[in-house]
Amino acid sequence: MGRCEKSHRLFIMKKIMYILITTLAAGASPLSAEIQCNQFEIKMYSRIWQVTSYFVQDDLALNPNKDFEMLEPEGIAYNMGSLYVSGDRELWNTNSRLAVYTWQSDILAYSGFRQMPNTSPDWWGPDGLAFNLSADVNSYGSDPNELVSIEADSPLQAGIVDISTGSETGKKPIASANDIAHISSTGQFALIADGNEYSTVTIYDKMLDTPESNYPVLSGSRGLASMNSDFIQWLTGETVIQDGLLLTSEKDGLNKLVIYDLSGNQIGPEQILPVLPSYSKLMERQNSMSSENFP
Repeated sequence: MGRCEKSHRLFIMKKIMYILITTLAAGASPLSAEIQCNQFEIKMYSRIWQVTSYFVQDDLALNPNKDFEMLEPEGIAYNMGSLYVSGDRELWNTNSRLAVYTWQSDILAYSGFRQMPNTSPDWWGPDGLAFNLSADVNSYGSDPNELVSIEADSPLQAGIVDISTGSETGKKPIASANDIAHISSTGQFALIADGNEYSTVTIYDKMLDTPESNYPVLSGSRGLASMNSDFIQWLTGETVIQDGLLLTSEKDGLNKLVIYDLSGNQIGPEQILPVLPSYSKLMERQNSMSSENFP
């Protein structure tokens, strides 16, 4: 997931067919997209947030009635007005395409895709994405055109995607992980892996080579974003002395948010996300895919 700063908005990924954009309801402008599924308000950390969901499954397909490609978001990263979204690499999923959306003036719009390697064994369908904005040439993926990514399918690897061309370089082995974030204050990377009893956050060095610490977190957590201490304090109202990580969890039918500092201490209470986007568009899409479309 992307890095959260005090911009009064959060980008949240739900592993289904929707990108969920939440922004403050007070004074918010209406969001628009080609297919908007739902819009409602939730209360989170004593604030009212407006949630808008979009149907994105067909965005990667050049011909939705014939093509197999579809977008079921796994990784998401935001930088300089653009939102990058990835999914599983198989032909019947993204076919290793990286979707690109623009986000300007509270408007979300699909602007095409970058074709990443799509032939086994080099095919690439990142489960996690993160920008390293440090400009430190001695850190992993720090060029402005580079997007750090992790592939959770075999073989487990990290790689750097060129956001201009879609080419992928710098592969290196990693432990099992579902998402990645770059911690700007320390230059480190954080990876999260969902386990049977609990999820685990592991902090790596700036080259993504060496695990330096780890701690257990809320079970079912599979997504994370780094947050600076000012934003955490503004969001939660808690006294905060160091940066932290926002985690998204899905377990037992509940979607949750929870925040930890970099030492593994939970900040504030868990927040329930009553995210229930409309599935009508999905049903319309499935009903339109008759046997005559796929002989």
